[in-house]
Amino acid sequence: PEWQVYAGLMECLYRESPVKVPVAGTVESIRSITPQVLYDCHRAFYAPSNMLLCVIGDVEPDSVEAAAIRILSPARAPVPEPDYGPIEGLAPCKARFSRDMDVSAPQFMIGAKLPCEGSGDELLRRQLVAALSLRCLAGTSSTLYTGMYAEGLIRSLWNEADWGPCAAYAVLGGESQEPERVLSRLSEAVAKVAAEGFDLDAFERCRRAEYGMRIRALGQAAGFADTLARSCFAGTDCLHAFELLPQLTADECAAFVTEYLAPERLALAVVQPTPRKDM
Repeated sequence: PEWQVYAGLMECLYRESPVKVPVAGTVESIRSITPQVLYDCHRAFYAPSNMLLCVIGDVEPDSVEAAAIRILSPARAPVPEPDYGPIEGLAPCKARFSRDMDVSAPQFMIGAKLPCEGSGDELLRRQLVAALSLRCLAGTSSTLYTGMYAEGLIRSLWNEADWGPCAAYAVLGGESQEPERVLSRLSEAVAKVAAEGFDLDAFERCRRAEYGMRIRALGQAAGFADTLARSCFAGTDCLHAFELLPQLTADECAAFVTEYLAPERLALAVVQPTPRKDM
């Protein structure tokens, strides 16, 4: 169910982008795969010139590099040129997706597209603004979250902003008997931020929480390796986040929420329980 609601949201947000195609492909695309296709793909994309080695631990960097050079072939194929198609506009392709499945309660994702261009500290700052804005708007200490939870409108609510080479999006997901009401409450919260901005004390608490989360992540080897690798491929330095976070302002985050989470930018995907047939 979690994958189906995610795939449904991508179907809502994107028209042509490859991000809307499930990573396993389609029946037709799988049927067309031959051994030669696999060999060609491996030769083109899994070449050392197109790969990154990231090692976290109590190791000597020089010895790691020497081992990699010793093991890998000296031949270096050219790095393939990616083709992700044209960059799409920020309006969703459609507003709703719904599918019945064998679940006990509706699961939902609300999403909005974000601009994915840029690199370096410019892109990293945009990523930090997105993460901090979502935390302020809908994090577990926010007025939106605590209000809906106290009313029993949500059982859970999480948020994240994800960036890829051809797509970026902000997502809020969780479980609720009334996903449409959750969407409505989110839009009301966005309108309030647009009119009044973020409370400065709450914003500062969220900023410190974001900072602390990133410090704790430095001690999680596997997760930090993944962060470093993603950062390298995106052309950013994730460790610069500690310099940039103190620079972010409440107005900057309020502007992000107002522009990118406006009602016309949002799409809702729901996986709901299959109606029971009368016995």
